[in-house]
Amino acid sequence: MPTINRYIWSPDGKKMLIANAEGKILIWEPYGDNIFKKINGINETVYLMSWKPDGKYIAWISNSGVTIWDVEKGVQYKRYTGSYEDWNRYRYGIAIFYEFAWTPKGLRFVTGAYQNIVQAWFLDEPALQEDISDSLFQIVEPKVTSLDIDLKQCLVGSSKDSLISNYIINESDYSVRIDSAFIVGADSACFNIISGIPPVEIQAKNSHNLEFSFKPNRVGIHQAKIVIITQADTLIQNISGEGVEPVLSVISDFIDFGVVDVGSPKDSLQAVMIKNIGHFPLTITKTEHALPNAVDFTTLAGGGSFTINPGDTAKLNLRFKPSFVGRTNGSLLFEYNGIESPAIVQLFGEGVRKNPAIRATAEKFPTLVCDNKTSINVTLKNEGGKLLEIKQLKIKGTDANDFSTQDITPITIEPDSSKIIIINFTSVNVGQKTSDLEIISNAYPDSILTIPLNGRKELVSFIPGVTSIDLGTLCPNE
Repeated sequence: MPTINRYIWSPDGKKMLIANAEGKILIWEPYGDNIFKKINGINETVYLMSWKPDGKYIAWISNSGVTIWDVEKGVQYKRYTGSYEDWNRYRYGIAIFYEFAWTPKGLRFVTGAYQNIVQAWFLDEPALQEDISDSLFQIVEPKVTSLDIDLKQCLVGSSKDSLISNYIINESDYSVRIDSAFIVGADSACFNIISGIPPVEIQAKNSHNLEFSFKPNRVGIHQAKIVIITQADTLIQNISGEGVEPVLSVISDFIDFGVVDVGSPKDSLQAVMIKNIGHFPLTITKTEHALPNAVDFTTLAGGGSFTINPGDTAKLNLRFKPSFVGRTNGSLLFEYNGIESPAIVQLFGEGVRKNPAIRATAEKFPTLVCDNKTSINVTLKNEGGKLLEIKQLKIKGTDANDFSTQDITPITIEPDSSKIIIINFTSVNVGQKTSDLEIISNAYPDSILTIPLNGRKELVSFIPGVTSIDLGTLCPNE
């Protein structure tokens, strides 16, 4: 039995088109196990087969050309052999068709061959518009243009997206319908249209954007054809791009420092970040911490500018010191002379308050004038996650004897709670008085917190403003 080398389902899924190595074609109804039609007399290898979208016709490509077959009538409908200048030039392995695609409505189809040859065909010749009266009507031709595209360089195995603005331009004075757009050719699998895909109608003197992706599968130039089917024409444009061998690999896409107490540092030492996978020394021109958080993450060693030999890695010492509670992230950039520069490593960490943390706010002493004593409140707040214990309150400094407190230690403060201590200022001597309040606690990292104390005593004097008093005229006994 000859080997089956081609088969394809009909659009409604009820029939199967089958071809063998001897050029025999049959249409089979698998669910009824019936042979619907046999197509004989081909006697040459069938390279491609395709159903028209409505299932009315089938098409196949052989060495002698393109054949369109009427499924119901079982007869040949059309044969295309002469659209090229010399078909025989392509028959013997130079440009045999290897791509075939119908337009969505099945009015036209496109074939692709070797040597980047793309041909658009009409299933039937389009009817010409008849001019009834030149005084009333005018036959006009839509004018639609587009351009070749060069997507430049992209790393092999990576993907690059490019939005081409105003790619399809309608230069006409009336709207134009774009039926479809697709890519054919030797490297068509490496290119794709990812947005703006027709059908679409472009208004007069307007344009339409298309977004393309390029994912090279080898080093070197990739080429294909963009086929744009309009209501009156078929545009064929070149699309190209170059696959480039990667030279830098990011070994660690991200580093997570985990949970760290606010204000406390955590280091990641000798972290392997990047590797030179090329064949020549690679110079990193700059390393830089970037947003969203470029403050809490820092490089301790290994940053700046340096060179990596082929096969070697770069190791850096990094630090995370959170300044607030919550999850945060930053990025570390490695700039170099390459198309994918900068290489980016994401940095993550979370700030928490596990230890007791102290914050103190003090009022200002009023100036002593008539009195010899005054006092202020000092508010102590526990901003940490554990119980804060005030072990000692010490007053130290030049005028320590002028300041005092009556609060007795130890003092305990729950998380997110506050307590007030009272500091007294007593002075009989005139002048500015300074000292320090030293708070010793189990807070981290401020186990010894110093608050400056400043008070002032003013001198008060009485100077008579007159030397005599006139009491006026007094009567006897007054």
